[in-house]
Amino acid sequence: MLYPRHYIAWDLETSGLDPASAKILEIGAVRFEDGKVVEQKSWLLNHHIPIPEVITKITTITKAQLDAEGTDPGEAVNEFLSWFDRYGWINLTHNGFRFDIPFLVEAVSHDGLHNIGQVMEIKEKLYRNGVDTAALYKGKVLEIEREWNENFAQYAARVLETKAFGVKYNIAHCCKQLDIDATQVKMHRALGDTMLTNEIYKKLV
Repeated sequence: MLYPRHYIAWDLETSGLDPASAKILEIGAVRFEDGKVVEQKSWLLNHHIPIPEVITKITTITKAQLDAEGTDPGEAVNEFLSWFDRYGWINLTHNGFRFDIPFLVEAVSHDGLHNIGQVMEIKEKLYRNGVDTAALYKGKVLEIEREWNENFAQYAARVLETKAFGVKYNIAHCCKQLDIDATQVKMHRALGDTMLTNEIYKKLV
């Protein structure tokens, strides 16, 4: 099968755009089987750091909320990783190959307290078993076909590296172009964006 029917869709909200300096504030994960939700969970991570005003404006996540409801980052990251250990590493993200996976790998290196060998293994599993709907959408717009002998990571790298002025593929734009109703979903929150990622995937494959 070219694209999976059973997978863990996931999304992150972060305090900034650079994995080296910003932190994961929220993780959302949903396990799907044949398009149906089997299990879902979200984690708020409290790093005891100030939250930039622009991030609160986008996500509605505040420092007060993290102080009241947030969990230890290491515990949250390790619990999230246990999903993959239990259910397999087939995973679905939107722009995850360039954003979410690098952030998660950085968090695993520090908050998850894994050694370098474990970190590299986790990184390899996420990419090898991942599908990125941003790459799928951009590939569709640019009419870039996946080659018969190409794994998805290779295809995604080829698509995402293709320069295409004016081509947008953020979640909101994809939903609009694919006629996905996002009005009842809390966009820019991890679980909401995870659900929309799944709807984009269903439209594209």
